[in-house]
Amino acid sequence: MYIQYTLGVLAALVFWVAGTYSSSAADTTFPLEEVADDMMHIVAQVVLKRADGMSILDAKTPLTSKNIRKYSVEHNRIEESKKRLEELGFAISSQDHVTLSIMGSAKLFTEVFGIEDPIASSTSDIHATIIPPGLRNFIADVFIPKPPEFF
Repeated sequence: MYIQYTLGVLAALVFWVAGTYSSSAADTTFPLEEVADDMMHIVAQVVLKRADGMSILDAKTPLTSKNIRKYSVEHNRIEESKKRLEELGFAISSQDHVTLSIMGSAKLFTEVFGIEDPIASSTSDIHATIIPPGLRNFIADVFIPKPPEFF
């Protein structure tokens, strides 16, 4: 008897929780048309250059843990790159010794890097068409990775 009572209470609780969440989700709408451009954040990868101008894009062989250090960017250059990107309005979300991840609005990516439609779905990476003069000595490429493919 006690087990039947416990299972009944548990079932009622599950139905109550499911009803609460399904009704609140049904009442919630997310009209993308109303989301301002400056609210849509794009994430991109920035490939950094060393002082001699080399980057991981210059690798002639596949990059491995044994040869990646050859392309490591000097700490002061990484910091200067971050500073210049932040001055333009980008946020730095992560970094390593050869790349940065940056975030910004679609409008900002268009204005700074010439990427016309950075939120368009694509089957390949979307690369910058412009690297501003103040960044050319620090950045080899900026690209928005293609969206993941879910099966």
